[in-house]
Amino acid sequence: MGFALSRLGKYDEALKYFKKCLELNQDFYNTWYNMGLIYKELEEYDKALECFDKSLELCKDNYYTWFEKGSILARLGDYKNALICINNALKLNPNDTLAIYEKCYILAQLGKYEECKKYYYKLLEENPHHPIKHSIEAIELLGNENNKDISIIYDKKYLKTGSWSKLKLMFIKSDPSIYIYSIRLLGNLEIKIPNNIGYNNEIEIEILPKNQGIIPIKTIIEYNKHGEICEEEIIIWIYSKNFLSLREIT
Repeated sequence: MGFALSRLGKYDEALKYFKKCLELNQDFYNTWYNMGLIYKELEEYDKALECFDKSLELCKDNYYTWFEKGSILARLGDYKNALICINNALKLNPNDTLAIYEKCYILAQLGKYEECKKYYYKLLEENPHHPIKHSIEAIELLGNENNKDISIIYDKKYLKTGSWSKLKLMFIKSDPSIYIYSIRLLGNLEIKIPNNIGYNNEIEIEILPKNQGIIPIKTIIEYNKHGEICEEEIIIWIYSKNFLSLREIT
């Protein structure tokens, strides 16, 4: 019942149901996990982490809980502890592409680009046509600044269809003096972009995807490099789903 209510977006009702379950059995780790997912969806991250920690106290071998906890810590900028969680998840499921993808992002944030590239290539070994290729190009830029003036890494791969979500874009520039005038995203979505990006290396936008599945989004960046007005087109890929979690809640 709690899972069904969650999928309908009735999070308050779902939480009431799960809390009643805890009144009957405080030691059922999956109830804590399910509550953590709801709090994560509501962006109440402290409560989500408390639930995931409780779930892990009861069952340390739950891959999904390690993954979700690591994902939240990365979102909060605690990359060191996020990496510990994702590594624990990968010990339990070494070939999971979501965890590998998350590890790539965390390693990039920590500046461990060579290790980051290694895991990106591991993903491509699993699926040569994986849309993650664009992110490899962004990482490669760090080793060869002559390829492109600007590339992008973004922090969130999965969004909920029909709902507004925050998405952080990190710009990798060949020259720190590059000044960004504007950024436009074209696709089946609505967006809210802050003004005056300027010399910032990252911005947070809001995005509302209109359809499910893999959405290619054309990103057009207008910028100034040494007095020359330039424009860069970059395709980024977003996965849009219409339910609460990436994982089935059991």
